[in-house]
Amino acid sequence: MTDATPTEKHIAQQHCHDAWCIGIDADGATHYWSQYFETIIVIEDGDADVFELADTPCDILADWRDHVATKRGWSDCRIGGSIIEDIQTAAEVLR
Repeated sequence: MTDATPTEKHIAQQHCHDAWCIGIDADGATHYWSQYFETIIVIEDGDADVFELADTPCDILADWRDHVATKRGWSDCRIGGSIIEDIQTAAEVLR
């Protein structure tokens, strides 16, 4: 017997074929990003909310990351900042 329940990834990819996971917020919702469609898909309890980036107050994916950090927080964020932010963070760790 196989489990026919679609995974979150399959649900997200039904909306945007190239969707990939960018993280899980503090409320347990999983966020997916489609670069091709510039769309965010948020899966929570098997339900998908789809947001075209142009229809949000966010201009770029990093803005979405910051928006979620402010509204819900991240328990697992898989997208970072700029290379400059990464270097600054590394420098602070080494101090």
